[in-house]
Amino acid sequence: MQRLSLLDPKKASLVVTCVIATEVNAPEEVKPVQWRLLSNREVNCLKQASERIDWYRARWEIELFFLILKEGCRVERLQLGDKDRLEPALAIYMVIAWRINRLMRLGRTVPELEAGLVFEPDEWRAVFILNKKPIPKKMPTLNEVLRLIARR
Repeated sequence: MQRLSLLDPKKASLVVTCVIATEVNAPEEVKPVQWRLLSNREVNCLKQASERIDWYRARWEIELFFLILKEGCRVERLQLGDKDRLEPALAIYMVIAWRINRLMRLGRTVPELEAGLVFEPDEWRAVFILNKKPIPKKMPTLNEVLRLIARR
């Protein structure tokens, strides 16, 4: 951790802290990831450095959420002209984006999870019907259902 003074194009000084975070226990054949994070917040101890790293890690989740909202839900295409129409629509789409994000994460981390733990029976059955697939007799996995959803 080091405090630095940077000059912007107008020659004004900006004081930042540089935190260097290096991946531990990286596979032998892979170069460890190393982040150099700049923060306008002061960092005086390991706890504060860890907090800044967590903030940065959360940024990717936030980016993904808004990517889903923008590209997956296509909220920009709504073209709702006033605040009274936009706010309720955005509230609904934000819940949808959150659920898509959660399902994507679960699909990557626990693909063999029973689909019934995250989908209602009518939901996962509808996925099979919409894809013109026979409804399975036993509970499908999350991965099976998500793959069928992705095809639609």
